[in-house]
Amino acid sequence: MSIITRRRFLVAAGAAAAALGAEALWLEPRRVTVSRHRLGNGRTSIRVAQLSDLHLQDIHQFEVDVAAEVGRLGPNLIVLTGDAIDKRDRVGVLEEFLEMLPAGVPRFAILGNWDYWSGATVRELETAYERHDCRLLVNETVVHEHEGRRLRLTGVDDLLGGRPTLDRLTGGEREEPHLLLAHCPAYREHAERGGKGLFTCMLSGHTHGGQIRVLGFAPVLPRGSGGYVSGWYHGAGRVPLYVSRGIGTSLIRARLGASPEVSIFEVT
Repeated sequence: MSIITRRRFLVAAGAAAAALGAEALWLEPRRVTVSRHRLGNGRTSIRVAQLSDLHLQDIHQFEVDVAAEVGRLGPNLIVLTGDAIDKRDRVGVLEEFLEMLPAGVPRFAILGNWDYWSGATVRELETAYERHDCRLLVNETVVHEHEGRRLRLTGVDDLLGGRPTLDRLTGGEREEPHLLLAHCPAYREHAERGGKGLFTCMLSGHTHGGQIRVLGFAPVLPRGSGGYVSGWYHGAGRVPLYVSRGIGTSLIRARLGASPEVSIFEVT
């Protein structure tokens, strides 16, 4: 290889590395995508928006854009599936974000591992959610009604930081859709043992879709992922599982091949 060719190669490699770094650090973490899904075959539906892994630090234009996108999607219900904050002093930031979500839309939330590790108490978080018409579910089942349609929601405590259980599970009518909200995807196996075949599907987050994926492969997944990365997981006799890539980042503020996601489910 000639000196000129080597120099050109190094320049090209440097430019590619710089472009990749810009993509991972600045562009992709701010590029929100919307995924759309349909559960059931009925004609009328309840539109559910899932937000996961906000990891809120402050309110910047990105957070404003996320809340505005949720408003444009016109959900009938919003579920937040854990890891809203990393630090106790960010509870106020969570309240600011909740204030930006579309008014009048019912909301339900569950806890994630970082919500516990933040040092905030469950009562602090519960109070913050309550102030913004959001109910925190900790091993509870509720029924949401919208225009004559009933949707059953079970929210379990976090697998890593809390004590999840389905002992108080109530099933309702078999024909009613029933969503399980569990932050860690690895809880799927517990749900299949204790769920009595009642769940339409399980919604999780936690993994950030791998956060940094190389050629589609996620080299690092957090404890509690159960080997799940993102998207749908089916299987004969199994609870269908959807793993959201979430919104924020953890440990390093970068994403690559795993852009932030707002998920919309038309539940019929």
